[in-house]
Amino acid sequence: MVAAGCALAIAISGFFAKSHADWWLENVVIALFFGAIAWKWKQLPFSAASLWLLLALLCLHEYGAAYAYATPLGEWMRPYFGPERNHYDRLVHCLYGVLSFPAFRELSKGSRVQALNWVLATSAVYEMLEWLVATAVDPSLGSEFVGAQGDDFDAAKDMALAFAGALFTMAVTFRRSIPSQVQSF
Repeated sequence: MVAAGCALAIAISGFFAKSHADWWLENVVIALFFGAIAWKWKQLPFSAASLWLLLALLCLHEYGAAYAYATPLGEWMRPYFGPERNHYDRLVHCLYGVLSFPAFRELSKGSRVQALNWVLATSAVYEMLEWLVATAVDPSLGSEFVGAQGDDFDAAKDMALAFAGALFTMAVTFRRSIPSQVQSF
């Protein structure tokens, strides 16, 4: 069911994409992520709840990808978070930490610190991949893909927001244990 939801979200996003070239770039990392999950599916300890949270994250990403991350929701956010940029990208980075933390915690056999490390590491790897892809393609398309919007510290802020989101989920779920798994802090 979750796999069907993923396929549907990607198909709808691709169909309605404002820039198909940017949409493909936005989904390269997603394709690698889902390829890794499919390859190791039997060994992954993800609960149904974690898979649904990852689907929600994918839907948020696909909504952004359809608009090259210049979404109407991000435009609506300008008066509240500053007129200098469309803030949807920042929202998704924060929600990456919130929504991926439970899956990384399950992957880490209950370790909250290790799950936090996973969020930070994957966020950093994503920012590096984004930079490498941007330098390898057409400069104008690469600039649109990175989505820095004139902020020299965009990558650092994106990683900090993912960290803050993961810390939030870590705090909210602090007393909750993962059944039948070793829990450590």
